[in-house]
Amino acid sequence: MKRTTGTRYGYTARGAWAARRWLLAAMVGLMVAAITTGLVMGEGFRGKGDDDLEDAHGAYAIGLWGDMPYSDVQALTGVPNLIADMNKQDLAFTVHDGDLKGGNGIANSVTPTICSDALYTQAFGFSMP
Repeated sequence: MKRTTGTRYGYTARGAWAARRWLLAAMVGLMVAAITTGLVMGEGFRGKGDDDLEDAHGAYAIGLWGDMPYSDVQALTGVPNLIADMNKQDLAFTVHDGDLKGGNGIANSVTPTICSDALYTQAFGFSMP
């Protein structure tokens, strides 16, 4: 049998088929490993649309809020109301991501608007029970 050298990249036809077989075997192996892991860790195959509400197996909710307060109204009313609303929910945890104040040194503001101990004391006062 004549050995044919491909014109692309200098590979032989036999080498290209060997590489494809190896890649196919690797992909099948990964798929089998993923399915087996899912079956071992979970409870078998679940139906489409199963959202784990029946047994809460692995389901949880989080609260993410941030970039506030930017004004006295948000600091004195908005954030306490938001935290009270989050406390009524069944949340695993909450995270504040973003700014703790708006601008820098807003005139006539009742709440802290510069980076100071008072700003961080206010932020810790927002913490949930």
